[in-house]
Amino acid sequence: MAYTVQWATTREIYIPASDLSLISGANYRLNMRDFRNEIRRLEWELSEGLAADQVVKHSPSEVLSGTTYAPFDRVINGYNITFDPVIEKVFLEGSNNNLVDVFNFNGVTVVPSNSAGLVSLDDIKRTLAALNDTVYFDATSGVAGTGVGVGLPDQKSNNLADALEIAARDSIKKLDIASSLTVNQAMEGFSVCTTGTSNHLILTGASTEGLSATDLIVTGVQNGFASLYTCTVGNLTGAVGQMRECGLMGSIALAADPVNPIRLVNCFESDPAATHPILDFSAGTSTGCSILRYSGSLELRGSNAAGKRVEVHMLGGRLILHSSCTGDGTLTVSGVGGPITNNGTIAPGTTYYVQNSSGALTGDQANQLAAVAENSDTLLARITQPWADLVFSYLTNIMKGLGRLPGVSVEQQTPGPDAGDTGYLRSSDTGSERISQTITRNSSGSITIESDSE
Repeated sequence: MAYTVQWATTREIYIPASDLSLISGANYRLNMRDFRNEIRRLEWELSEGLAADQVVKHSPSEVLSGTTYAPFDRVINGYNITFDPVIEKVFLEGSNNNLVDVFNFNGVTVVPSNSAGLVSLDDIKRTLAALNDTVYFDATSGVAGTGVGVGLPDQKSNNLADALEIAARDSIKKLDIASSLTVNQAMEGFSVCTTGTSNHLILTGASTEGLSATDLIVTGVQNGFASLYTCTVGNLTGAVGQMRECGLMGSIALAADPVNPIRLVNCFESDPAATHPILDFSAGTSTGCSILRYSGSLELRGSNAAGKRVEVHMLGGRLILHSSCTGDGTLTVSGVGGPITNNGTIAPGTTYYVQNSSGALTGDQANQLAAVAENSDTLLARITQPWADLVFSYLTNIMKGLGRLPGVSVEQQTPGPDAGDTGYLRSSDTGSERISQTITRNSSGSITIESDSE
């Protein structure tokens, strides 16, 4: 059953329940676009309709004081609406309208959606973009252009030029990428994060001043101070700024920037199976670097001038100095790690640096850890000290760093508080390579850590 119209007499428009969208029970929904289309069809297809007065006047979106308001549908020329009496409620949607003013009450309740401030879908999308403060990018499945809705999660931008234009238009400085991105235009002050994994941020020398990136694989040519968080960084030149909790691999050449020396915090060797990462200080004469709590192997190159100051604090691993590191550079090393491999002539400051040693435990408590590994076959030698509990939480990192490649997985269990209680440290290797340490609580309150026989 379809709409019926009494064109020449009462001008009543009868709308059956079958032409509405069922919500539940006797509740239905009428989309005003569907209403308008059906009326237009009847006006054009029926001879009575062609001869009759117009039923609906449609006003498109209007801009008032800079805001785009939704369309308005007005039933005119004395036409009136009657809904099928089997209906309990009809909910109107899709536009402002006057159906409440022209419907014939027969027990049906009409619920309008009119609002003086009802704005268009385009404005809603712009508002969402502003609230998200993010432009979304996907080079694979996104779309081109800068129209309304492009750059939102359901219609990502597919090229950087459009994405940056959208960002400038909407005063946005955040880019969420669902694919790899080649940065061939300046992205100063932008924050770039990623949806998904293994997405690359490929820098090409365009300005990155003030750029920050999170959870990306960063390569290429950096140009300006940048902050990298939980990224994988490698085969990068011009590096300056900071890297926090980043995995390093390949070669990283630092920029010659005496004002903003690069700072690495809680970084680590990303791929122990590959060649160790390299930090190259060759650029300029004042390339500085501060490395705090680094884990794994790391090679330094090009520290060969008095203005090149490098400070390294190891959390477990080994440091390799290339032949290009000479006595003209300044290197300070501290923390926990294996022996320094010095292929250059630079003299590292080794105060408080823990290395493999076969000597007795001497000195202050920090330096006493220097003897915890006696050879490359055992990760930990026997050690008994009242203060050993204080360093137990660091033993996992020591096991990574002393005589082994970094990345060894370690299981650990702390001994109980009573004499004779035991715990353990075990590496993930199998066979002859596996290391297992037993930790025993002594009656004096100290603990003993010794290798198991396997």
